[in-house]
Amino acid sequence: MNYKVGQRVRVRKDLKIDNVYGDLKLIKMMFALCGMTLTIKEITGEGFYRFVETNFTLSDAMIEGLADEPITTRPEPSRLEIAAMLMRGFISNGYGSVLNETMIAKKSLAHADALIKECNRTKQEVQS
Repeated sequence: MNYKVGQRVRVRKDLKIDNVYGDLKLIKMMFALCGMTLTIKEITGEGFYRFVETNFTLSDAMIEGLADEPITTRPEPSRLEIAAMLMRGFISNGYGSVLNETMIAKKSLAHADALIKECNRTKQEVQS
């Protein structure tokens, strides 16, 4: 256990559905927690964390660090990485049963392009 009750921690953004992290499997419904800041409510007998904001339990391996610590710099995700994240979101939200894979891929790429364009525009505004 690296953290204490009451501390605010940041959930890792790079977690993958169905992978095991410190004896806990990340299920599809938990994926939405990635990147969130959570407050530790309780530490279980097994050493896992329970939180104020959610009923899910996480392990040390699923946590990036304290929310008050600076975020480590990471390279910006590529267009395809963004599209893959969006595809997982579309599928996990039930669009997989409505749209075929090609349509989901096209929609994901279009959304990724729009997000990249918006991020670039925002960066330019901040820098000027």
